[in-house]
Amino acid sequence: MRRLREEPERRVGVEAQKPSEAEEKAGEEDRGSSTEHGKSALQLLDEVKVVVGSVIDETSATRGFRVNQVFAQSLTELVVGYAGTLGGDLQAFAQHAGRKKIMVDDVLLACRRNPSLTEVLKGEVKEKGWSERKRGKKGD
Repeated sequence: MRRLREEPERRVGVEAQKPSEAEEKAGEEDRGSSTEHGKSALQLLDEVKVVVGSVIDETSATRGFRVNQVFAQSLTELVVGYAGTLGGDLQAFAQHAGRKKIMVDDVLLACRRNPSLTEVLKGEVKEKGWSERKRGKKGD
């Protein structure tokens, strides 16, 4: 069983934790595998930890509260789990549409049950000049 890397003490609470489910899964997947961009599952998990940690630090500093390491680890697992689910959904939507490439419409479809997120994403699409697929009659 692997131990978590020691981090600078910036969170209150628990000493070294046992590896999370996400870390154990990434460790199993990491043996000889890498993503399309050449990063291993463990490298990606480490990057997610850094991003989640920085968001927690920034939010806790601006709002005046402290967060313990167990919460940070749980939030990281939640983010990794959601990203995996979202990736699977996006892949299924593209495949259903007969494509190998994930498009903006697939992302908007994936977030359809969260109207505020959909609104934010549509604003980003418009601001960046990305286009949604023009819907027409079948066969167009």
